Amino acid sequence: MYIHWWKSGGNIILSMETSGIFALLITYKYAILVPLALFEGQMVGFVAGMLSALGYLNPAIVYAILILGDVIPDFIYYAIGRFGDKKKLLERYGPAIRITPERVDTLRVQWFAHTLRTMAISKLAYGLSTPLLITAGLVKLPFSVFWTRSVPLSFLQHATFLSLGYFFGSYYAQVESTMVKVQLAVAGVIVVAALYYFFASSVRKMFLRSRE
Repeated sequence: MYIHWWKSGGNIILSMETSGIFALLITYKYAILVPLALFEGQMVGFVAGMLSALGYLNPAIVYAILILGDVIPDFIYYAIGRFGDKKKLLERYGPAIRITPERVDTLRVQWFAHTLRTMAISKLAYGLSTPLLITAGLVKLPFSVFWTRSVPLSFLQHATFLSLGYFFGSYYAQVESTMVKVQLAVAGVIVVAALYYFFASSVRKMFLRSRE
């Protein structure tokens, strides 16, 4: 969601997307939250936190859905790397993380020696999550190690965005003007999305520089 706004360079598009997500969550609640969590987990968590503060959603249920929407794809990507065709996977995903068949050992060392840091990069680096998580399976990182790093980070990540949304929603609820409420909602998403985009992009650049 935030990437679309940033690339388009306009508040109107983000406003429409934000309003759309608000409308979808208010109308369909948890049924639509499940697919949304799979694709836009962080910002959906922020919006869902706001709606939880306003009484539309149960924050405990939202939190559980967000966690599942994060860790299930993680496990799937790990399985793809573990049981998929190594050569084809490297041809498809290797360029994104600047890894070649000859340099797989360097990534293996990174996963085994710095598992938590590499997992954090996988979850935070913009555009690198899928290839990095696949390589965890590809280098045969034990699944017991993989999930004990993946799950706690998912808990922390989504607790942060859900809490931010909840506290913002609590403030939002005190505003009486409908126009001001709309402006606050859009402004809140823009600020959080922009900050997260810059942070995720910085993590991406840092990781790619380390591969040079």
